[in-house]
Amino acid sequence: MKVRNIAIMPRLSECRNFKFREIERMKESLLHIKDILNELSRFIDLRFVFEQAPKYGIVHISFDDPDKMHCHPDWHEEEFWKDGAIAKLRRNDSSKTYTLYLNPRLDREAAAALIKERTGLRVRPEEVYYYAWFHECGHTHFVSGELNPGALFARAFFIGQKYIDGSTVTEDSLKMLRFEAEKTADKWAIAEFKKWRTRKKHLIKLGKNEVSHERREKS
Repeated sequence: MKVRNIAIMPRLSECRNFKFREIERMKESLLHIKDILNELSRFIDLRFVFEQAPKYGIVHISFDDPDKMHCHPDWHEEEFWKDGAIAKLRRNDSSKTYTLYLNPRLDREAAAALIKERTGLRVRPEEVYYYAWFHECGHTHFVSGELNPGALFARAFFIGQKYIDGSTVTEDSLKMLRFEAEKTADKWAIAEFKKWRTRKKHLIKLGKNEVSHERREKS
């Protein structure tokens, strides 16, 4: 896959400094952006992405597997996503923004069955990436607060030490916090997914009504 990453929300300063010396370079860049958007639209609606991304500080989307990409300098693409994850979220360095990673090799029917087994929510195969989007957003600090991945990662360095309240940081307490983080993300995802699905059905119904109205007027 040639297209692997897309920047969702470039900073204004970057936009102001974005200059090309040659028209051909601009053309190539625009064609590359088009390829990226076409690739992304195979998995998730672009309007949804640009509507939702700013709410959660998501500034990049990638099809790479971050766990493989960073751990193995000589990575091979066939090694990506062997853990079967639908999506992953990583906080960007020195920033309250995130990169969302989508698994492009996913068996959507199997993923839908897994979501139902885990949460009880029936998700169609074509809706899997939308549920995964909301689940990963449920891990951001905007939603999960101190249960966000960055905070949980930092706690691992304090195992054996005491909190201000006198309790001790242990492996078991971290496991419980991670479990609570997953429950929080699933709860958020279920609620937001249902809202999204309801809005989608409403818009489809409105569209059908408008078409029927136009046909009646023409007749």
